[in-house]
Amino acid sequence: MKFSKRLIFLFFAVCLIGFVGCKKDDDSGSGKSKVPDPEGTVSANLGSSYGVMISEYIPGSGVVWIAPDNLTREWCSGACPILTFCNVGKVSGLGSITKIPTSGFGTSVACEVGHGYVIKCMYYGEQYARLYVVEKIVSTSGGIIGAKVKYQFPFEP
Repeated sequence: MKFSKRLIFLFFAVCLIGFVGCKKDDDSGSGKSKVPDPEGTVSANLGSSYGVMISEYIPGSGVVWIAPDNLTREWCSGACPILTFCNVGKVSGLGSITKIPTSGFGTSVACEVGHGYVIKCMYYGEQYARLYVVEKIVSTSGGIIGAKVKYQFPFEP
C-alpha cells in the first residue's frame, strides 16, 4: 500500500494538533483542578508594616508577614487574642481548605506560595480563619517583602 506525501503530512498535522490541544484545566501544577473562592473571600497584601485584621470585631487579630519569610500575628498590647497557624500543605485555592487540623499549630509558620493555612483565634472561645498564599511580593531590588493572600473569616467547615 502506497501513501502519498500529502496524506502522511495531513496525518501528522492532525496528530500534532491533537497533542498540542490537550491541556489540563489546572494552573496550580498540583494535579488538582482549581477550586473557586468561597463566599466572603478577602484578598489582601501582607508585609512587615502592613497586615490584615482577620476580624474587625476582635482587637489584635492581625496577621503580618515578617522577614525572612514567615506569617505571624501582629504585636498588640492589652487583651490580645492568641493566634496560631497551621500549614495544611499545597492546595489548589482557598476553597480547597475544608478541615480544621487537630494539631500542628504554631505562633509563626513559613509563608509558602500555593499553601493553605488555618488560623486559630482564641478570643472568648475558638474561632478559625482559612488563608491561602497566592504569590510573593517582590521589591524592585529583588527581595521578598510580603505576600498576596486570600482569606475567609469565620471559617466553619
